[in-house]
Amino acid sequence: MSKLRDRAVLLLDVRSVKEALVLLQIHAVAMAVPLVMRLSLPRLGRVVVRPARRSRRAPHPDPERLRDLVTLAQRTGAPLVRTGCVTRGVTLLWLLRRRGLDVQLAFGIGGPADDHYGHCWLVRDDRPYLEPNHSDGRFVEQYRIPTTTPVAR
Repeated sequence: MSKLRDRAVLLLDVRSVKEALVLLQIHAVAMAVPLVMRLSLPRLGRVVVRPARRSRRAPHPDPERLRDLVTLAQRTGAPLVRTGCVTRGVTLLWLLRRRGLDVQLAFGIGGPADDHYGHCWLVRDDRPYLEPNHSDGRFVEQYRIPTTTPVAR
């Protein structure tokens, strides 16, 4: 099977026109991640973390479905959409904050057993969020993008 055909098969997981539009939005945000990651982390927080706006539109997919759609975008959007925790984390942070969820993005480093490997993950209520494979304590948190950013004076 060709790569294009494989990607088309993956897109059969999209359940509605509304989800297809959300997937397009996810692709756009995920493609911008390498560019916004050139910013300092505090500036990244000011760009990505915006107050949620109230919307009269129908509710968006639940957070778990958004996570699945981000994974789908990473699998279908190559080479424009990168795989990995940074693309997933920043994209989900942007999406979930705009949907009113109080989430943060943490960056950490693993210990010697992990060859000092870096990782980022979402945090909600001071616990890893939407990260089923995240083992507490494996990565030492170095920085967290808060839910609100200080106003520059």
